[in-house]
Amino acid sequence: MLQELQQNLAGPVQRQAVAEIEAFLEKFYSRHGKLCRDCPFQSSFFDADGQLLSTYPKHLVSGNFAAYRLINEPLQRRRIVQGQVFMPSGGTAYVIAVPLFIKGRTVGVVALHFTASEVEKRWGLSTQEFLALDLNQPPQ
Repeated sequence: MLQELQQNLAGPVQRQAVAEIEAFLEKFYSRHGKLCRDCPFQSSFFDADGQLLSTYPKHLVSGNFAAYRLINEPLQRRRIVQGQVFMPSGGTAYVIAVPLFIKGRTVGVVALHFTASEVEKRWGLSTQEFLALDLNQPPQ
């Protein structure tokens, strides 16, 4: 699924085509309905400057997140990073941020947001285990 998001959204993210991103996401999530009906994550899409372009499901959030390590590092180092974000509600969210490429150039980031409790429940990962994952290694 992540590969499909990367392949289909790199161009619209590069062009900052928000309507195109949102139309694709509606089709994508409806097409993967059985798989994603209970998906434990939300997704956010950022351009190469760290500007939030869109979220799914849709949230009324906006701004530039270039100063945040979880957005800046995939843009600058061209690698997947993960981390935790402490929410105003007191909860913790885990984020996996993946760079989007066109012809070898980083054009944006897709970030997947998970609740800490969902990661623990579904995959049995503690905070330390989640943060220690090396998501840049090929599967074995």
